[in-house]
Amino acid sequence: MPLCEACGRAPAVSFSAFNDRDGKPWRWALTCYCTSTRESYYVKFPDFFREPQHWIEHLTPKFWFSAERFLEALGRALEARVPAGAREARDAE
Repeated sequence: MPLCEACGRAPAVSFSAFNDRDGKPWRWALTCYCTSTRESYYVKFPDFFREPQHWIEHLTPKFWFSAERFLEALGRALEARVPAGAREARDAE
């Protein structure tokens, strides 16, 4: 499980989107709860890995969503094997 990309101290628990107010699509990071007052949107790992198609369909029409930026974060999560339990839960269904 990766460490939070914001604080580097606790395990990441979600994909969190941040509006940097630079006119670009929002930035995605793997975070713990330390960003709960700063993030603009989040999807917890178990929720995403249980229904990835649902979440992609849900996020895609949002004006601030960038599939490229989200897929970069997803790639980091998968590379770090995050979270093994969430992926296993989806595969068991």
